[in-house]
Amino acid sequence: MILWKHRRGVILLLGGVAIALLYILYTGAAFAGDTASHFKSKSHLKSTFHDHENDASADKLAADEENEAPIPVGKDAIIFVIGDSHIAHLNDAISQEVIKNAQPDFETNHKVVVFGMPGATVDTLRTSEKLIYSLKSDRPELVYLHIGSNDADSKMAVDEISGNILKYSIELEMVYGVKSVILSEQFHRKKTRNLPPKEYDLKIIELNKQLRFHDHTRFWSHNQLMQAKEEILGEDGVHLNDYGQSYFYNSIKSGLNYLLKLHK
Repeated sequence: MILWKHRRGVILLLGGVAIALLYILYTGAAFAGDTASHFKSKSHLKSTFHDHENDASADKLAADEENEAPIPVGKDAIIFVIGDSHIAHLNDAISQEVIKNAQPDFETNHKVVVFGMPGATVDTLRTSEKLIYSLKSDRPELVYLHIGSNDADSKMAVDEISGNILKYSIELEMVYGVKSVILSEQFHRKKTRNLPPKEYDLKIIELNKQLRFHDHTRFWSHNQLMQAKEEILGEDGVHLNDYGQSYFYNSIKSGLNYLLKLHK
């Protein structure tokens, strides 16, 4: 009897060890698969970087990643271009004809509503009653979102900023029925309010990186604007001058038209 109990104990012990080994092998394989998928995804993202008109670029399109065709938009689809003071100043430059040949519809042949909110953070833009009303009444199908620089000029961590931007992009789709949101690259500054300019620039670099390589988002880079030989910032060291506005307009124009092609 004692011998049987001893043998049974050994058998149970060996069985437990075998189960543990199988679990480790299974979870290890799953982790390896997830890791391989992760790196495959990052490799794919780099391969989907496209150069377009005015050297602007679309990066990491979620529809390509998921092998799903984007939902078509209607011929009368409304587009929103929303964001902080950069968008507000751009709207002024267009209406005041500061930018040569600039069109209010960004040459999309669609109605484009531009909503810029000076000093906006992700949260203040998201909760703007005026913007919420416009989203509900106009029901845009595509949204170009330029936000995050004012959040970066604070003690808020980059992870939190990018997380808030991504949550808002999802909210635009889930709550307001937007079919696609494209995130805009954020600009560097020569002058800041709350952080040393170098610290701010490092945060902007990391923020753009996180937005570019995050799953299920669309990201638009302003290559020509960032590589311009002319000075693109105004005297305040924050906002774009006339040269910068022209580059910015043409980059957004290219981004919107590229997005429309995806959603035909």
